[in-house]
Amino acid sequence: MERSVERWSKCDPESMAKQSDAAIAYAFEAAKKDILKMALILRIAAYPRRGTDEETLTVFDIAEMIQNKFSLDDLQDTE
Repeated sequence: MERSVERWSKCDPESMAKQSDAAIAYAFEAAKKDILKMALILRIAAYPRRGTDEETLTVFDIAEMIQNKFSLDDLQDTE
């Protein structure tokens, strides 16, 4: 992930909004990349395209996809 769940959970949107335009743009870009990665996996898991390999994926295949894109440390919130 561009930023870990822990880092996002500790951020304060009000404080972030007071940062420079470049810092705000960088945070949005990081969020966009992570959201799009997560959305792809969710779409494949919930709505596999018919007639493709997605139809035959198991829960273990989906877990492997997640593990390939995100580390456990990225996804854990220590709060």
